[in-house]
Amino acid sequence: MLMIVPVEALGSRQYHLGACSDPMVLNQGIRTTITVVNQKSPGLVAYWVSEWVGNIQVDTDAFWVQTGYGIWTWSKGPIAFYWIFDKYSANGIAHGFGPKLSKGPHVFTAVLKTGTTWSFQVDGIEYGTYDLKHETANDKICVTSEVVATKKGPIQIKDVLVPKAIEYYYGGLWHEAGAAYVGTTANSPSWSMAGNVQNPKLGKNQLFFSARLAYLPPGTWLWAARVSS
Repeated sequence: MLMIVPVEALGSRQYHLGACSDPMVLNQGIRTTITVVNQKSPGLVAYWVSEWVGNIQVDTDAFWVQTGYGIWTWSKGPIAFYWIFDKYSANGIAHGFGPKLSKGPHVFTAVLKTGTTWSFQVDGIEYGTYDLKHETANDKICVTSEVVATKKGPIQIKDVLVPKAIEYYYGGLWHEAGAAYVGTTANSPSWSMAGNVQNPKLGKNQLFFSARLAYLPPGTWLWAARVSS
């Protein structure tokens, strides 16, 4: 299940394109390293990592969290953010904004801090916390590119490299996702992505988003496809 940051105006066009880890992993934190680029925003251009904290199947108080960077029309450039949803709210129950970001790679993290309180960080600096009621998550971890267009006309997306796409924290160490696939291509006609399978020049756990790439259907392996026995 993938949600998106709330739109800014009625009638907005919403697009998102994401890669998800396989298999699901028990963890106490997620992070991604994304190359921040500045560009003109049609409403919102955002890149983020996300997962469900708690068990979405059985816990009534499970939370879906995302953290990354966004360029809103009001933000005057890229800024860090986190957004938290419960199972019942499409618009989210909490969010926070971090500092304005320079161009280049930045690390976005959501990680257990103490008890059931999780910390939201950019480049290792905390800018928000929230009690997510659970110490662990056990879900697929997804990295998503999102556009919300509040203006008419074509949408132009700049190339973005994700040098460390999906990492998770468990047992006192950070680990890379062993495999990932195209999780969603909902309404994303203007751009696509590639992984190591599509472009061997990319390392495993790297992604490249671009308007110059061919469409990939959901389920397409991006790196280290598992072989069924």
